[in-house]
Amino acid sequence: YQDKYNFVIIKTDDPKNEKIVKQYNVRSFPSVFLIDREKNKTLFLDQRKYFNLQEFKTELVKFFDN
Repeated sequence: YQDKYNFVIIKTDDPKNEKIVKQYNVRSFPSVFLIDREKNKTLFLDQRKYFNLQEFKTELVKFFDN
């Protein structure tokens, strides 16, 4: 997926990232958000989907290909 999506790691304990941590209400680690700025869409993936590769792929396709 690296040719199609950007995966970004945000260090939540870095004061420079305080705004984004608050904006997305990050409360657990890891927190995975899918963000499509062009379509103004955001989706939080819970850990069950994040740690299951097939479910993660399914969510990527559903989110970005719709």
